[in-house]
Amino acid sequence: MPKEEAEAKLQQLEGRLREGWNNLHSLKESHLQAVQDVVSEQWREQQKNAVQNRERRAKQQRQKNKASQAREKKKGKSKDKGKSKGKSHDQEHSQ
Repeated sequence: MPKEEAEAKLQQLEGRLREGWNNLHSLKESHLQAVQDVVSEQWREQQKNAVQNRERRAKQQRQKNKASQAREKKKGKSKDKGKSKGKSHDQEHSQ
């Protein structure tokens, strides 16, 4: 049997096997649609959660930045108060 003829027979056998498998294990369009709907819903839920998580992390970062700025501002004010009370420490000792 020539190679081309053998390949043609194999392709025919493959086609019959696929057809038989599909007949025994058929997937109805409604089942495929149900799976697609579930997967789509899960994807939408994951996207929604991802957006919420990003927003929550951004809010937390803003709060941290605000608190850090407030601490820095408070440190700056307390340093300024110490310097404005008359002579500095070095000036007191130099006299």
